[in-house]
Amino acid sequence: MDLLDMSRLMRLIERLGNVVISSGLLLMTNLPLAFSLAFIPIQRNNVLILIGLSVTLGPSLTALNYAYFHGDTLVRHFFKGYRDNWRQAWALFSGLTGLLLLFTYDSLFVLANPQFQFFLIPLVFVLAFLVLLGFYTALLLARYTGSIRNQVRNAAILTGRHGFRNIGLLFFASSVFLVTKATNMPLLQLLLAGVIAIGSFYWLRGTLERVISKP
Repeated sequence: MDLLDMSRLMRLIERLGNVVISSGLLLMTNLPLAFSLAFIPIQRNNVLILIGLSVTLGPSLTALNYAYFHGDTLVRHFFKGYRDNWRQAWALFSGLTGLLLLFTYDSLFVLANPQFQFFLIPLVFVLAFLVLLGFYTALLLARYTGSIRNQVRNAAILTGRHGFRNIGLLFFASSVFLVTKATNMPLLQLLLAGVIAIGSFYWLRGTLERVISKP
């Protein structure tokens, strides 16, 4: 094995290690949500509970993005990012989770009452917008300092633009989640949470760099 092959192997091992560490950090800071998703089937009667439990996910994803931006030691920067951003992250994602609960409840109501089916497509778009808003908010909180209003405004602008890239992110995240959920292998589901976290970071960072590089 020459030096080039050895370098590629080391990079691969490093990336796999980052996936495992990221998954472990997400598990550690989202125990109720992680085990509920891994061991409990998602049904109409428990989806609101799962969304409520996801309030812890936003601050964790913000801390992971902070660690990815700073590179170096992933674990140390994760906890530093969590400590530095927890007030804004919890405030923002508590509000976002509340909106997700509201519009998910509306969607379930529409599904249970066929006479209101014409509201379903707009509700799906709103839910998709809120999920993307969460991803972008976690990225911007990790990268920039500013008021909650400015962070939400900038995240909303990024969410409303770059339609194809945003659709691609939703497809990537939902595909990884649904495929692993279909395997009925809890350990695999917990492990691939890190894949979604790392994948979303690089995906959204690419979008952010495109915006910054424009004159």
